[in-house]
Amino acid sequence: MSIGDRLYRHRRRYLPRRRRMYARFYGRFRTLTGEVRGFEFQVRVSPRLSRKQLYRLITHTCNKIKYEKTLPYHKRRETFSSFHELFSIPWARIRRILDYDVRMDYPTPFD
Repeated sequence: MSIGDRLYRHRRRYLPRRRRMYARFYGRFRTLTGEVRGFEFQVRVSPRLSRKQLYRLITHTCNKIKYEKTLPYHKRRETFSSFHELFSIPWARIRRILDYDVRMDYPTPFD
């Protein structure tokens, strides 16, 4: 086995749709102009992340939404390939979060 083969093994590999995991964020907010809108986006979760790392990333995202009152620029139901991509795009200020929810979508044995 060459060094190139070993390096290639650690790159992102294709996962079938039934084995992909997503962290979904959705809710309603009030814009700076006062209108009520909804947001909904999901982040693909790498299977290599430990539960502790995943917990920290989700907590950091929720804190940015709830306490810093910011949301990422996104289209409704947009899927981000990783948390790195989510944090690297610009985030917009909002006036207030009305409600929000987070859920993890795991693959089930029946999919």
